[in-house]
Amino acid sequence: MKPGDLRQFNDNLSDGTFTNFSGSSLIFMVIEIWVDSRCPRVNLLLNGRLEDAWDYIWVYKNSKAIDETG
Repeated sequence: MKPGDLRQFNDNLSDGTFTNFSGSSLIFMVIEIWVDSRCPRVNLLLNGRLEDAWDYIWVYKNSKAIDETG
């Protein structure tokens, strides 16, 4: 994943972290990635809102890249 990538959440999210998260199949854009002292984080543009500091590994495992060429 890198800034500017379009991704889509998987139909079946791998854990119960977001029990009321209706995010499966939602498309988002990766805005920023950074590494703090504990784990990498990512900011997303999701549903027109900036979502801050999501766990990079969770997002990576629970989403897939969208082929922008067709």
